[in-house]
Amino acid sequence: MIYLAVSLLYLIVNIRKVSLSFFLFGLFFLSTIAAFLTGRQPKTSIDTFVYLIYSIALYYILFNSFHRYRNITSISVDFISKKNLKIVERCIMLLGLYCLVVNVYLLVSSLQELALGMLNVSDYKTWGGGFTDLISSKLPISGLFTLTQWGSAVGYIALCFHFLYLYQNKIKKSAFFFLLSWNQFLIGIAALSRSATTEYILIYGLLFLVLYPILDKKVRKKIVTIVILTVAIVLTMFIAISSVRYGEKYRKNSQNEAVVDETNSPLLYSLLDYFSLWEENSMIVMQDYKPEYKRYGMYNSCGLAVAIQMRMSKTITVANQRKDIEERIMGYQSTQFHGPVARLLYDFGYIGTIIFILIFTSVIKRISPRKGVIKFGDLLLLPPLLTFPAVFFAGNTFSSLQMNLSIIFALIIRWFIKKRVRTIVRV
Repeated sequence: MIYLAVSLLYLIVNIRKVSLSFFLFGLFFLSTIAAFLTGRQPKTSIDTFVYLIYSIALYYILFNSFHRYRNITSISVDFISKKNLKIVERCIMLLGLYCLVVNVYLLVSSLQELALGMLNVSDYKTWGGGFTDLISSKLPISGLFTLTQWGSAVGYIALCFHFLYLYQNKIKKSAFFFLLSWNQFLIGIAALSRSATTEYILIYGLLFLVLYPILDKKVRKKIVTIVILTVAIVLTMFIAISSVRYGEKYRKNSQNEAVVDETNSPLLYSLLDYFSLWEENSMIVMQDYKPEYKRYGMYNSCGLAVAIQMRMSKTITVANQRKDIEERIMGYQSTQFHGPVARLLYDFGYIGTIIFILIFTSVIKRISPRKGVIKFGDLLLLPPLLTFPAVFFAGNTFSSLQMNLSIIFALIIRWFIKKRVRTIVRV
């Protein structure tokens, strides 16, 4: 009830100050409603009350750091090298098109084999062995998939170009980069991962709501139609994946009574549970936490580090060791959703988690709009960083290779397109 009360209070107080923070708290509020329907609200006790206060304080700091993203008046391309911007644009076009072709090919192949019953869903889902076998059979050269996996991270960069050209009324360019941004979730859908579609919908939706006021009135009607169609398509994919995985049966691992019955409505329950199970699970793992469980960010806060270690060792030993450690420490909870705060706790401890959140929010404040103007270089960093609070019901998105690469790509591009001012020294 604490989560529900705080989020509702924030929405009421800031009803006339609609910002990214407002929308994030709105998602938080909806998640708590889903928790009520699925019986995922934690039982209140002295111990859980302390953890709830700790968590809600950090979530408040995290969400509220985006309060400057409101009343946007323009996207600034001042002090940007137009020549270098063109170079970046062409590179993203080439890499994005390649990744799009491969991702669509893998998606169609996976759907065909699943439809024919050639693959077991439980082994295939979310980067399981079945998906690995599919990649090996369809892409015999392993480097092709590695390039696709890493290159798909430009999806969020393409999304920024989409909104930039939408703002500049360059509709054809905007539509093209919008298509390239689909790489961000297509690679996940091919592995029957619901998180990829969820993340993309949330990030696109949040950016659209914030940047909508600066779009030309003629463009608004067209883009709203496109957005509705896109969301409908992606949501259909999300529900289809859920139906394949949980349409006939959903195993509930909570003892609490629920309003929605998982036996009679397994699909509906699975959808609601997806957005709410973190609330109960976070309290469970926080109660079980011990200081010796700290992993110092090596396992939950840097997916890129794990990927590099795997490439260097040329085996999946690193990933298996990570899973073994998580299973030994967390048991059945190792594969569940806990939210970023509970996950960070197992990386850095109580003090370290607070420091991590404060560092993150300071970065957000630094790239936030000034007087309604958002710099394009700062906009490049927003989509990947926004996943951290937007997908709060899952875990720590910094553990995602895609997010790590998106941030690195954004930083490199941000530096590359920045116009250098030459200082003339007079003698």
